[in-house]
Amino acid sequence: MNTKLLIKYPVQETVLFSDSLTVHYSLSNSYDVNLYGIRFVLDGDQEFTDTSFSGTYTLTSLTEGKHVLSAYLIDKKLKKIQNTDLVINFNIFDSRLDVENKLTYVLKSTIPNFVKEDYENFVIFIKAYY
Repeated sequence: MNTKLLIKYPVQETVLFSDSLTVHYSLSNSYDVNLYGIRFVLDGDQEFTDTSFSGTYTLTSLTEGKHVLSAYLIDKKLKKIQNTDLVINFNIFDSRLDVENKLTYVLKSTIPNFVKEDYENFVIFIKAYY
């Protein structure tokens, strides 16, 4: 079995201003008859399986802070396919930029004033651009 998993997004240390993450991925050979799906593991304890092979999978209700997303391929017996592991570290920041929240306070102090003044439109622009 030579199918390989490639995570296109997020890249290492991505910073998100949302409580959801859409993982973009590709497979080198999605026609492998033994391939059942992709197992995503969030922070070592929450497991999600994508069997659609659509190229995207969305995780929702993410909490603020640092997260680790692991991914690997599984076969039809729901067993891990060896040598297909990927690990991505990413960060979630509360999009409200609440000064009471320590993580967003650090972020707020580094964002230019023009972004702070119209943050909601900035987020819409970034989402549309990417």
